[in-house]
Amino acid sequence: MLLGTDPANGAVLATVPAEVSLTFNEPVTVRPGGVRLLDAAGEELSTDSRSVDTTVVLTVPPDLASGTYIVAFRVISADSHPVSGGFSFAVGAPSSAAVALPESSPSRALDLLRQTAEAVAYLGLLVGAGLLVFLLVLLRAEAPILRRRLLRLAGWSAGLTVLARLVLVPAVPAWQDGGELTGLIDGAQWLTGLRSEEALSSVLVVLGLGVALWATAAAGAPAIQQPATAAAGMREARQSSRRRRTWGPPSPAADRLDPPCWPLSRSPVSPSPGERSPWSGIPAPTVRPGWSFRPTSCTSAPPGCGWAGWWHCLGL
Repeated sequence: MLLGTDPANGAVLATVPAEVSLTFNEPVTVRPGGVRLLDAAGEELSTDSRSVDTTVVLTVPPDLASGTYIVAFRVISADSHPVSGGFSFAVGAPSSAAVALPESSPSRALDLLRQTAEAVAYLGLLVGAGLLVFLLVLLRAEAPILRRRLLRLAGWSAGLTVLARLVLVPAVPAWQDGGELTGLIDGAQWLTGLRSEEALSSVLVVLGLGVALWATAAAGAPAIQQPATAAAGMREARQSSRRRRTWGPPSPAADRLDPPCWPLSRSPVSPSPGERSPWSGIPAPTVRPGWSFRPTSCTSAPPGCGWAGWWHCLGL
């Protein structure tokens, strides 16, 4: 926010000032052409501007004629948002007529593109990171089809994030300068965007997503830990089922010939949960459901946060 100017807005000076200063409430950055000096007819004069912490200094030509002059500025604040405005002063006597303060705002199409790209970048990051954490930590090994689908969705989310970040490289500088949609193909805007802090953060985000996606695909599903006794009982059940498979109710002949094998008549591989097998003396493992509240909440929370960020970005 602009705190004050020297000379003040509307001041009438007896002599030409050596420089004009603008003071803000936070450090600002001046882009080339960000601060302009115009005469009463709207013609731009040759000047030089620089920023020193929270102050912007504009060098004024010493041979100014009498009349009204306008200072128009558009600087970049510490949080990367543009701050624009202007003021006027006069040397000698004010001009009888002066142009209005020129507007310095980006086109609606460029602003909409920037907001959409930022929303897609945040949404893709939240969804992709949430899915990768879910795949690495929570998803059980007995769901390979679901794992492949979620891994593919995480890859698409990461790809959308990379594409949106790439669009923001020239879009943000063009928006900060109050430009048009054609700034996306301007080489100067690309160079400015690649040198900014946003470009560094974009590179870190893309690298982080890429490494996480590769690690998730290479790690595979987490193994299911089973007690050693239960695993031994299951192996013995499989071996017994290979030797003899009895389907349907046990017959008296089967009881006389091989009594320990009749419990396998119901299921040669998977006994009922909690049932004790007479042939092994080992309790059968209890199989838990493959879906629970914790994975469900983890998959629904990132998209919810992404939609909230999307609405927030559109409301700026």
